[in-house]
Amino acid sequence: MPESGHDKRSEHAVKHSRDRILTTHVGSLPRNESLSDLLIQREAGERYDAAQFDAEMEKAVRHVVNKQKEAGIDVGNDGEQQRVGFQTYVPARPNAGAAANSRNSRNWCAI
Repeated sequence: MPESGHDKRSEHAVKHSRDRILTTHVGSLPRNESLSDLLIQREAGERYDAAQFDAEMEKAVRHVVNKQKEAGIDVGNDGEQQRVGFQTYVPARPNAGAAANSRNSRNWCAI
């Protein structure tokens, strides 16, 4: 197996290492202004150019993935480019409404 521990038999193989702790990150990474504007338009139910949205999303995800590679992140992600923000994402999730509206609910984290 290669030093990185990546099994070539599967594109989705879990990375592991016996030599060091692999790095990742969680959370949102900054979006470019154009994508942010399109996300806000979409969330507000306004008309937006779907082709431009798709192109901006592709560009933004490629950018954050490349930045993670440059920084040496072993297990990267899309940096939550597709979301306006966590505050609007949670209530929009199926079955999250009750949990999002009840601070005392024990199920608030079951998204």
